[in-house]
Amino acid sequence: MTKADDAELLKLDNLIDEFAKEMKEKLHRKFYQGWTGWRAKYNKEEFEKKLFHHAVEGQMVDTANFAAFIWKMKGGHDYD
Repeated sequence: MTKADDAELLKLDNLIDEFAKEMKEKLHRKFYQGWTGWRAKYNKEEFEKKLFHHAVEGQMVDTANFAAFIWKMKGGHDYD
């Protein structure tokens, strides 16, 4: 890898870190507001609708959070 590649990879890492921080902060706010049920499979269809809605509205952090919930339901890493 070149120095330019290293710089590009660092920028990509920073982007993901910043975006993940926003995702986590939003989820924490929702948790303290009483929102639960993100692991319940019966919510999958509702989450898919919300993912689409937030994407259309341009709310990318919310879109990513719903994508993460669905990803987990479809067999993402097991953190339990």
